[in-house]
Amino acid sequence: MTHDELVAVIAQEVEDLRFGEIPAADITEETLLWSVAADTKSLGLESLELFELVYRVETRTQLKFPDNFELVSITSVADFARRLRSS
Repeated sequence: MTHDELVAVIAQEVEDLRFGEIPAADITEETLLWSVAADTKSLGLESLELFELVYRVETRTQLKFPDNFELVSITSVADFARRLRSS
């Protein structure tokens, strides 16, 4: 699976996770998954939503993060795709 294909899968899973509130077409690889700064634009995913997103993407792609992976270390869709592909 290419980087761009994985980004598209992540975007679709975010759209599904948020019941269409955030269209996949609006999500790019630069989109932040979560943010601690109030003035930063992000998807605003909560910790449980991040876990759900990881589960959904791993299940759909058959790619897996390592067991010792720290979820908070990924901030953007590109980070997510890059680290999942490298595991």
